[in-house]
Amino acid sequence: MGPYSTSSITHGRFICSICTNDESGPHRHSDGKCFCTNCIKDHLEPIFFRAVKYEMHFPPIAGDVSLDYCDFLDILPNGYESQYHEMKAQYETSPNVRLHCSNRLGMGDICGKFLGLRDAELARHCKACSIHACGKCGYPSGPDNQTHQCRSHPDATLDEDSMQNSEERRVVFQLCPVCNCKIFLGDGCNHMICPSPCCARQRDGNQVNFCYLCGDMVSGENSDHWLAGKPCPRYGRQGQGRPLWDDHTEVTADEEEREQEENNDNDSDDEDRVESETDMSDVVFRRPEGVADDTYVNDDLLRSRGLELILITGAGARQQLDWNRSSYCSAKAILGRAVLEFPAMRLSGEDHYDLFIQERRLSSVEDTVLQMRHHLSDEVTQAVINCIFALRNLALLYVFYNRGVIASRGHEASLDLLLARDSLRIMELDWPNIPDAIMRILPTLGVSKQYVDRKIVHDLLEDMEQEDIRLEEIRNEWEREELQRLWDE
Repeated sequence: MGPYSTSSITHGRFICSICTNDESGPHRHSDGKCFCTNCIKDHLEPIFFRAVKYEMHFPPIAGDVSLDYCDFLDILPNGYESQYHEMKAQYETSPNVRLHCSNRLGMGDICGKFLGLRDAELARHCKACSIHACGKCGYPSGPDNQTHQCRSHPDATLDEDSMQNSEERRVVFQLCPVCNCKIFLGDGCNHMICPSPCCARQRDGNQVNFCYLCGDMVSGENSDHWLAGKPCPRYGRQGQGRPLWDDHTEVTADEEEREQEENNDNDSDDEDRVESETDMSDVVFRRPEGVADDTYVNDDLLRSRGLELILITGAGARQQLDWNRSSYCSAKAILGRAVLEFPAMRLSGEDHYDLFIQERRLSSVEDTVLQMRHHLSDEVTQAVINCIFALRNLALLYVFYNRGVIASRGHEASLDLLLARDSLRIMELDWPNIPDAIMRILPTLGVSKQYVDRKIVHDLLEDMEQEDIRLEEIRNEWEREELQRLWDE
C-alpha cells in the first residue's frame, strides 16, 4: 500500500457497488469497485473504524471487496494510517506471545498498549503511558529490566509446558493446537473452532477445528473423531454423567429401564404433550392456570409474565393455542412456525453492522437440547432453552427496530415489539446481561461468534431502551382503540 493518491477518484457515470444506483460525477474506486459518496460515509467508513478496533473485522472488507485504506486516507481521521499499521502488527502476532502494557493508570484502568512480542530479556518503552515495561509480564520494570521481579500475571507466570500438562487442562480450558490460545467451553459439544483470526491467517484462511477433550485437530464438524469406540465423546466426557458419541452408544439394561421410567413419568405429568408423525416442533405458550380461555386481559405485558414456555413435538402444537383472537394476534410475532422466520437478517443500525443468522429449525435445536440433557442438570438445560427463546425474540426485536416496521405496520408491530422485548425479561435475563447470554448460546445454534460483535448488540439494546417512552405511548393508544372496539361490539 502506498501513500494516498487522487488516482482513486475518477469522474463520469458509474454504478455504485453498494447501493447499485446509476450515478454520475466524481467517485472513488477500490479493488476495481466504485462507491458513491453516501455509501462511503454510511458503509465504508464504519468498516475502516471496526478494522482497527476489532480483530475479527481486520482487514477491512466490504462483502467480497478488499478495501485499501490508502484510497480513502483524505476522508479518514488524522493518525488512522499509523493506527492501522499498529493494529496490523498486533493482529499478525500470535495471541499467546503478545505483550501488552500492564501499567495501572488509576481507578483500576490498565494501559493495555501493545508492545510487541513477549521477550523476558528486554524492557519495552510504552509510548502511551511513558513507562518501561517488563518484556515478560508487561508491568513497570525500569529501563534496565535487571532488578524487576515479574508479578503475578496470567500470561507471565503460567509456564507453557506446565500449562500443556496441567490437570486444569481438559477440565477448565483447552489450548488451540496452532496458536496455543486458551479456549473455554460453557455448554455444547466438544467440537471447537479457534476464534482467533490470527490463527486462521496462519493457515491461509482455514479455521482450526479441534477436540476440546484431547486437543487434537479434526477435519471439521463431521469428523469421525467422536464415533463410538473412540476415546472422546461428542457431548460430555467419560466418567461424568452420560457422555454421547455420534452414533449413540448402547446403554445398559438398568439405564434403559431408568430412562423408560422417566419417560413414563413425564408422559403422565404433561397431558398437553402430543405426538405427531412429523418431525417439526413449535415453541408455544401455555395459558396460566386460573385464567379462563375466554377472558380478555387488557395488559398483554402483565399477562405474558404468567405464561409458561413449553416444547411440544409435532404439528399438533398449533392445536394447543386456545387463546382468544386478541391474545393470539398479539403473540403470533414471537411464536413463529418451526423455523427462525428470518434466515438472513441484515441489521442496519447506527454503526451499519450487518449480522446474518443461519436458518435453524427448532426441531434441530430441540434435539440438541435433549442430547445435552443427559449430562447437564435440569436447570442448565432449561437455561439453554430460555436462551434459545430469547435469541428468537431478540432477532424479531432487531428486525422490527432496524427495518422500520413500526412505521409501516403501526400499532400491531409496536405491541409485538414490546412483547418480544418483555419476553427477554420473562426469561430472567437482566437487560444489560442479554448480550452475554446471546453470545453464550450462539455456538449451540451453529452460529460462529466471529459474526457477532458484543458491543453492537449492546448498543442496539441501548437504542431500544431509549424508545421506551414512545413505544409505551403507542401501546397505550392501541389499548384505548382495542377497548373502544370491544365496547362497540
